[in-house]
Amino acid sequence: MTNNSDYIYDNYFATTKNKMGFAFKGINDDITKNFIEFSKLAKSPVLEIGAAYGAVTLEALKNGATVIANDIDEKHLEEIYNNCDLNLKKNLILIQNDYDNLNFLQDSLSAILCNRVIHFFDPEKTLRTIKKAYTWLEKGGKAFYTVETPYLKTFNMKKNLIKDFEERKKQGEQFPGFIKTKDYGEDEISNILPEYLNLFDDEVLKNTFESCGFQIEKCYMFAREFYPDKARLDNRESAGIIATKV
Repeated sequence: MTNNSDYIYDNYFATTKNKMGFAFKGINDDITKNFIEFSKLAKSPVLEIGAAYGAVTLEALKNGATVIANDIDEKHLEEIYNNCDLNLKKNLILIQNDYDNLNFLQDSLSAILCNRVIHFFDPEKTLRTIKKAYTWLEKGGKAFYTVETPYLKTFNMKKNLIKDFEERKKQGEQFPGFIKTKDYGEDEISNILPEYLNLFDDEVLKNTFESCGFQIEKCYMFAREFYPDKARLDNRESAGIIATKV
């Protein structure tokens, strides 16, 4: 097992091992809670993409689901396995791979959770991976996704991302939040993030999923009250969506 001191950041966050920012150590939003609740009745396996240290995966397992936990970092998956109760390991499937390289049978999954992952993707990869998710889900299956928004103080101190985002959106850009991280983020945050980010508001997120065939159950922006003051701006730090394959 990895020594906890290697990755614990504070009571809410754990630093990831793959330069993808921070992972949550608990269940911190209603989109994720809805995924866990939905997984209780799942007839097919459920998938968590970017599972990191497995807070959600482990909770879904406790509720009786068969869970496929995916991450690009093997050490994250080792952490999940080591923390999984012995009697639940039979329902845990671990897959190390990038989202883009995952392959599942058509109509083989009941639900997919992708929590704070796709804002690390460029626009083409975003569309490609969401379309793959639609294919993998069975009819009536649901996608539960959260992303970060441009309404983070983190990306509005060096330059005004909100102004730029809203102007690009007015001009009809499909992904107005696709930015070079260092253009907007201070070095402290840019140095632990990828070179580019693709930030969403609820409208852009909704339009993206609809363009991939999904029917939208709910989509909204929400506050991350436990984020540090230097990140929070106006209670729109994240956006979340629950979308159904019809």
